[in-house]
Amino acid sequence: YLDMIEPQIYQGYNEVAARYAIQRTAEWKKRLNEINPKCILHPLLVIRYAGGTERNTPKLLRQQTVGAITEGAGGVSYYFIQGFNATDYAELAETVRQLAKYEDYYVFGKRCDADFTIVGAPQRTGYKRQWPQGDREVKNPDWHFAAHAYNGKKLVTLMNLNQQTAMYVKINTAAKLQSFTGVNIRPNGFMTINPGEIAYLIYE
Repeated sequence: YLDMIEPQIYQGYNEVAARYAIQRTAEWKKRLNEINPKCILHPLLVIRYAGGTERNTPKLLRQQTVGAITEGAGGVSYYFIQGFNATDYAELAETVRQLAKYEDYYVFGKRCDADFTIVGAPQRTGYKRQWPQGDREVKNPDWHFAAHAYNGKKLVTLMNLNQQTAMYVKINTAAKLQSFTGVNIRPNGFMTINPGEIAYLIYE
């Protein structure tokens, strides 16, 4: 029995790597639920490798953090913390602010992804090299979606992992939109999520 496990989810520095880190968190959570549901999942995310020059941008690190929480992580750690600079700390403060606002949905809510359909999001398959298994398939690496139901409301978390191109999508659902942040919604129901941003939408 373990109280907490901290898998090293070192995946790289682009949208494919970020999406794969979120995907791996979901795989870890699924397995923990099968063998030890009370164990807290606390993935270790990479800022940059020691001695390395390439690194995750603050926005990609925020997206991986929020993505991990949407997939059931009880928290995250970063490798290595000496790699943080002032911009990283500012982005971390924003990450904590966002998570504090919606944490009840992630901690106490139940997944309800089937209640929502994302229309217009880019569809493609990416690949992440893993040693020694070879390439792992990463479905739709440009975006991540999760929905949680709690206390009579539903939270949709939708992030644009692409750091250069805005995402133009529509969410089809029978639920009524109550409030939203991080997204611009047009009269036709389509919404724009800017590059590297996260949208939070509350439905009733």
